[in-house]
Amino acid sequence: MTDMRTVYISAEMSPYAKTGGLADVAGSLPKALKRNGIDVISIMPRYRSIEGDLEYVTDFAVQMDDITRTCIVRKDGRSKSPVFFIDNYSLFDRTGIYGHFDDGLRYAFFCKAALIFLKKIDFRPDLINLNDWHTAPIAMILKEVFKNDDFYKDIKTLLSIHNLKYQGLFGKDMLRIFGVSEQAFTPDKAEFYGRFNFLKAGISYSDQISTVSRTYAREILTPQFGEGLDGHLAERKHKLTGIVNGIDNEDFDPSNKNDMFFPYSVNDIRNKSLNKIRLHEILGLRKKEGPAFGIVSRLDDQKGLHLVLDTMKDMLKERKDITFLLLGTGDPFYENGFKELQREFPGDVSANIEFDLKLAKHIYAGSDIFLMPSKFEPCGLGQLISLRYGTVPVVRSTGGLKDTVFTVAGDEGNGFTFEELTAEAFKAAVNKAIDHYYDHDEWIKTVKRAMSEDNSWNKAAVEYISLYKKVIARNG
Repeated sequence: MTDMRTVYISAEMSPYAKTGGLADVAGSLPKALKRNGIDVISIMPRYRSIEGDLEYVTDFAVQMDDITRTCIVRKDGRSKSPVFFIDNYSLFDRTGIYGHFDDGLRYAFFCKAALIFLKKIDFRPDLINLNDWHTAPIAMILKEVFKNDDFYKDIKTLLSIHNLKYQGLFGKDMLRIFGVSEQAFTPDKAEFYGRFNFLKAGISYSDQISTVSRTYAREILTPQFGEGLDGHLAERKHKLTGIVNGIDNEDFDPSNKNDMFFPYSVNDIRNKSLNKIRLHEILGLRKKEGPAFGIVSRLDDQKGLHLVLDTMKDMLKERKDITFLLLGTGDPFYENGFKELQREFPGDVSANIEFDLKLAKHIYAGSDIFLMPSKFEPCGLGQLISLRYGTVPVVRSTGGLKDTVFTVAGDEGNGFTFEELTAEAFKAAVNKAIDHYYDHDEWIKTVKRAMSEDNSWNKAAVEYISLYKKVIARNG
């Protein structure tokens, strides 16, 4: 046990509101921290889509420039780890999470209200874990707005960057809305080519910065991956750490009878092939001798899906022993591209343009090889989930993929990797995976190695707790 108090603040959190991996992390890590003895609470906005019986906690005024706005806080008492919801009807009672004309104002309110709420309930944390641009300015508010308030004195901040691409760029008027002076609007603080950069403010003022993999922590110091902030981050690299995300082993469990057609485990993997047969029947795919390739992904250019479209089309023409299963939504270019692939190869391809968590688990279990040839990948969860289900990943060696997938060699390795972002390199890695699949005894060994790995949040939580302790103990 520990006496450490921590607040985890995020704009989205599973199962309440989700657009991507941030919600998965924010929904799982606080629970893992709590299991490890940390006194942790979570705070997120109350969007219109969040329904159910939430307990009223308190309400208070928040001064934003010359306008006073009311904040109402509610709590989900059913959660294993306390989750509080910041609400203001005019700002958050809307359809969708992001993309509104006043997102700067909305998340500035959220940042300030979250800090006021902590004082209101007298929960003084040792450290606040901020996440991405939406919450990054909290570090600035602590040091610029509340610096003379004893309640907030010495509270440390850790900014976790899940994807550097999204930074929260708004006008200079954000200074008035946050209530900070011109001294915060300089190139070494929050100014970014004449605009106020939420994420840069967090990078500048936070006591520590983390990313979601060790390799991504190094990559973002380079112009190729730095999204214009590589120089700013390089000046603070002594405060930069990479911790690989985890997955919820209870949520992703091939032995769960409620999720699987035929439950299986690392101790008995025979039913994995039965899941493949049943899934193929349901999706109208022919039974094949060779491997089934699976993808569960947001359909976005970042994911390297152009390589998949080009390569799979060629391979389906060349071979009659493989099938391809996809689940995801996103860019219409890729949605249409995969639907066209299905039309061209009926019975060999199943392109499911939707979001269906149950089908996702069936694809993880019912595929043999998982494809993830990302252009960049801060961490990636798909490869971790596929390993859990004994589905061997083929990935591009970047970001978190490089930290978690290692090419099979002898009695080591859990997948297949490639470096160059080309169809040739990707196809070569896929062919190596196919060759390995047909070496039955060696393939079974690889599947069991993959399923034996610990990629759980408990492992990641221990690393976060160690980092929290170092930041809290640091002077200044």
